Amino acid sequence: RRVVQSRHPYRNNVDREEIVSIKDAQSLIITFDISKCSTQSEEDYVQLFKLSNKRDPLTERLYGPADGSNWPAEPISVSGDSLVVHFHSGSGGNGWGYRINVLGTVLVTPLQWLVDFTQNISWL
Repeated sequence: RRVVQSRHPYRNNVDREEIVSIKDAQSLIITFDISKCSTQSEEDYVQLFKLSNKRDPLTERLYGPADGSNWPAEPISVSGDSLVVHFHSGSGGNGWGYRINVLGTVLVTPLQWLVDFTQNISWL
């Protein structure tokens, strides 16, 4: 599990990309702290991208007041173990910023000895 966030409040004139990776994750579940996430204007935004293709965004530009309809209320699921968080702010003031929780889902395969043991026990 990872928490990715801006400074609170964020600074003006920021253009930052952060790669978020969770080793061995099959997929990532992303949730925004919508009770806190806020930006001053449309000029200040967060946008998520797949790591493999930054031309294909996972989200629109996210901005606006806390509890606003522009911040995703439902979790976002992404296949793979990485994503890019892009944050941009202009010079016209600042807001609280953003906080994103990223949870990796890992496929756990049973241990071979346990599979063998289970099969042998079933014959008893």
